[in-house]
Amino acid sequence: MKVKLRCSGGPCADTLVLKQWHTTLATGTVKAADGQTVTVRLKLKHKLNKRTTSVSLELARQRLTLFASPATRDSLRGVLQHATLEVPPQLVRECVAFWELLGFTEMAPPPMLADRFTWVEREGTQIHLNPLPEPSVAREGHVAVLVPDYEAALRALTGAGYELRAGSNAWNAPRAFVRDPAGHLVEVMSRPPHPPWPGG
Repeated sequence: MKVKLRCSGGPCADTLVLKQWHTTLATGTVKAADGQTVTVRLKLKHKLNKRTTSVSLELARQRLTLFASPATRDSLRGVLQHATLEVPPQLVRECVAFWELLGFTEMAPPPMLADRFTWVEREGTQIHLNPLPEPSVAREGHVAVLVPDYEAALRALTGAGYELRAGSNAWNAPRAFVRDPAGHLVEVMSRPPHPPWPGG
């Protein structure tokens, strides 16, 4: 398995860890100069449990969770790949702009779906916007996304006029909630939830 990483903010010297819940599936050494892109080779020590969908790529020393590159996506079967959100037709473009604040970019759907959906993507994860005259919006159900720079993402959202609500410290990582232009609740996470839990 190969993973491409780009180092920024100074030289990188760390260990890349592929995890599935508590199990470390593979590790690899990361050494790169500032601004350099390197390919890290990971050799699986354990097979993926197909009944478990939670898989993460983490930098051990920095305690950062990373996103899989296209070279890795095809190897991580069963990981949640997209969510579909119903939105009013007149708010599609505003919703696209909202997701762009979180690092997503608009992409072309397959031709058979292009007249019905608008898609945005970031590192293989997609949000499919489905325009409907009377969309369904959950009261508490939500989409949660990891962002590469948590503070920058919050600044971008507040700068665009969105109101943020801080989440509880359920797993020792800052998180916030915001509603998109269609009213969908979106959780912005600095780190994914993994044990040990605070107070546990």
